[in-house]
This record gives sequence, structure tokens and C-alpha cells, in this order.
Amino acid sequence: MLAARAKQLAAVLVAATAGAAFFVAPSVGGPTADASGKTKVVSVGDDFFAPGSVKIGKNSSINWVWSNLNFNSHNVRLAGHPKGVKPKQFKSPATGSIGLKFKKKFTVAGNYEFYCSLHATVMRMTVKVGK
Repeated sequence: MLAARAKQLAAVLVAATAGAAFFVAPSVGGPTADASGKTKVVSVGDDFFAPGSVKIGKNSSINWVWSNLNFNSHNVRLAGHPKGVKPKQFKSPATGSIGLKFKKKFTVAGNYEFYCSLHATVMRMTVKVGK
């Protein structure tokens, strides 16, 4: 399975560097913000979150968006979190749906650790929420 994943990733990278028309940069991740600057976008890709680390201010949001390059199902789950935050507040469906969006607002400052329960050893990310 890892060999197949490596081949898929290699094909995507070759297509991207060759300037293939189907490759759209925002679909593979990177921090972006809306006009208010209060929403960051995180791509949910096959076995990764991109970016893997995000810093935001209190009362800002993160919008996880499932990449159009996915072959597998993924989800967003909360592992580590500040006191008073309930993990069930940050629980997306497990799906491979292209373009699915899961947006959550962060009202408590502190460090948050997220993972995909289907790929927990490789799909992890952190969110640092300032005061």
C-alpha cells in the first residue's frame, strides 16, 4: 500500500511540475484567509494535513477542506486541547468526499492537536490559538 501511495504522490508531483492544467494549488493546502483574515484553510489530503501547523487568534476559524486529489476517506479529530474544550466539538465525518468542508471556530486560547483517526500515525497537525 505504501508503494502504491508513493506512486500516486509521484504522479501528482510530476503533473504539478509539468504544469498540468488539472493541478490547482489551493487544493493541496497552504494557509489562506478570507477577507476578514479570521479564517485559515487547511487541506485534508491523502495522509496529510497542509499546513501541518497553524497559528491563529482567539475567535478565528479553521476551515478543513478535503482535497480533490484524495483516494481515501479522512476525518478530523481532536486529541490534545486546552482545559474546557470538549473533543466532540471538533469531530468531522469520516469521508472521502471531494470538497467537503469542516469549519470550526476557536474561542479558547491554547494548543490543539488534531489527527485523522483512520491514519493516526501519519495525519497529525497542531493549532496554536493566541489570546
